[in-house]
Amino acid sequence: MKKALAMLLAMVLMLSLAACGQSSAPASSASGSAAAPVPAESSSPAAAPASSEAASAPAPSGAKDKYLVGVNMGSIDQSYYAYLRMGLEQERKDDVELYVTYHEWDLTTQIKQIEDFVTMGCDLIVMVAADPNGILPAMSVAKDAGIPIIEMDCPTNYFPDYSIGQFVSDDYDAGYQCGKAMAEAMNGEGVVQSYVITATVNSQKRLAGFCEAISEYPGINNVYNATEKFDATTAQTIIENMLLAHPETTGLFTSNDKIASAAVNFFKANNIKSTYLCHVAAGTRDTVYTWLNDGWDYACYDQNPVNMGAAVMRAIYDHFETGAVNTEPTIIAGEMRFAGDEYICDPVYYD
Repeated sequence: MKKALAMLLAMVLMLSLAACGQSSAPASSASGSAAAPVPAESSSPAAAPASSEAASAPAPSGAKDKYLVGVNMGSIDQSYYAYLRMGLEQERKDDVELYVTYHEWDLTTQIKQIEDFVTMGCDLIVMVAADPNGILPAMSVAKDAGIPIIEMDCPTNYFPDYSIGQFVSDDYDAGYQCGKAMAEAMNGEGVVQSYVITATVNSQKRLAGFCEAISEYPGINNVYNATEKFDATTAQTIIENMLLAHPETTGLFTSNDKIASAAVNFFKANNIKSTYLCHVAAGTRDTVYTWLNDGWDYACYDQNPVNMGAAVMRAIYDHFETGAVNTEPTIIAGEMRFAGDEYICDPVYYD
């Protein structure tokens, strides 16, 4: 009896130990499954693209419900920048808010405005450089704060080290095409003058292209290239002095709409339609349509600012979504517009 009882107790003990061994295995497995979601999530389809993009480009700042983009433009008085903004707005969705300022071509103002963008915590900055060299301190502040910059319209000398994209026109080609159009209209003979502001790289390239085109016509005398910094009143005075000093002028080249406006005012006041006016900027925009259609303006190189603004906004989304960075400039194609052609002006975007 005692022997049977001992055997029974031994069997109970063995069953108890076996049960303990079986319960310890699930406990270990449960611990492993608690940690399992971490590697499982990292290899999920949603996370995999972020990992693969990080190998080729800086990682994006992370998905957000709303992004704030600071946009620092040239002059509020230049319709060109209204059209750049229109292009931005055409591609913008509700998840991006634009905070737009204008530096009016004052470097000190621009540096302060970009520093303000940094203080505001902008997710990205778009800027039109007032000075391709002097803007470095502001770009450094943004870079130190981890805020990417996209250059628009006016390039700096610090791309791609301090910015993730550069969107510009072919300014040399713009000047060259204006020069060719003017020379052909003049049948390769006459006197030309140009009023170009050399404070920006854009205008320097436009003047170089224009002079190259004119040099191909020995019968044309290029007598004067004005390079003074300007405001609207100064431009009016300089244009008057240029044309009064050389009344034989048959061609006038200007680097932007603002100077062209001063020329048109002089032409209208003196009823002059014999001088071929060619200029660069938003050639199919606003009052430029009227100049072309009424014969005060002969030709203009349209830099297509709406297209440029739209391309910049697409690049903004590319960066937010994938961390994309452009290390080569993006050239926005332009085209010549001539008097006599029929143009329909797009509505300008304003707040």
